[in-house]
Amino acid sequence: MKKIERNLSFKTYQNYREDAGVYPDLKGLVINSSSLSDIDEEKKDSGSAARFKYNHVDDNKEKNSEAPALTFGRAIHAYVLEPQTFEEDYVVEDADLHDRILSIANDEQIANKRKPSERFSKSLGAWKKFVADMKFEGREIISEGVMSQIEKMTASIINEKVALDKKTVEIFKSKTYETEVSIFTDLRDLSGFKMPCKARLDLVDPIANNGKGLIADVKSIAEWSPGRSLESWKWYRQMAFYLDMAIAAELVEKGCKCGWIFVEKSAPYEAQFHEAEDCLIEAGRIEYKYLLHRIHDCAERDIWPGHGKITYPFTLERKLEEVQLLT
Repeated sequence: MKKIERNLSFKTYQNYREDAGVYPDLKGLVINSSSLSDIDEEKKDSGSAARFKYNHVDDNKEKNSEAPALTFGRAIHAYVLEPQTFEEDYVVEDADLHDRILSIANDEQIANKRKPSERFSKSLGAWKKFVADMKFEGREIISEGVMSQIEKMTASIINEKVALDKKTVEIFKSKTYETEVSIFTDLRDLSGFKMPCKARLDLVDPIANNGKGLIADVKSIAEWSPGRSLESWKWYRQMAFYLDMAIAAELVEKGCKCGWIFVEKSAPYEAQFHEAEDCLIEAGRIEYKYLLHRIHDCAERDIWPGHGKITYPFTLERKLEEVQLLT
């Protein structure tokens, strides 16, 4: 399996599965980086093989309403990386929209010989219909304040006059970068077994870095702690996964540079490009290959264990040892 897809919708990418060939117990699942968290026992909300199978192999992951941070992150991604489609997917709730909805509502009131409304209200039937229509069309409504925030964050990335880190400006000045590129290919686990995988790159420039390529991932953060976020969210593992996928698909070459464009959500909306060190990528590579191996092992044996033995944190263990010494 080796495919590079451009202009593929996120929903199509997200739902992509293959014929269940090599590993029937995976039921055609093509593994992405984020799904690995569900089998990662080291993450804060400890994962397990049983959770991975339930959520991804059996495709039972509950479609809960997204957290505001995820909704915001998707919007800033769209505005920065796909400005040409942003207006197709998002509607800004501003005074002009309110006036338009109020006008529609009052036309209906007059047609029904009722008194027109003096001001806009979200209790208006015309507004409720508009919201329902947007949901049906798959479009999201964002506030005027959020739109302003997104515009300022974007300017700090691509506008040379306000950007503090000119590297981010340089990345977007290139004429050869591509965004939201979907890759489907195999990666090898720790034992060398091929596992079907997929990745969706925020930005890739195959010509940059003397033809070896550049991969950049945009991350919006609430507070300026990129290093801690890299560790907490395992973004270094994700980047190693992305890099190896791009190399395996022959989109970039070995020696490709990769890193993150961090941008803070509050003033002064600082943005900065951080290139991943080779040792950081290698650490991420070891982790993702180990997790792929766990999936391979579970699929081959068709055994998907749950959480292991319950253990206590180190601080509580120390307290227990002290109590034992006293008794």
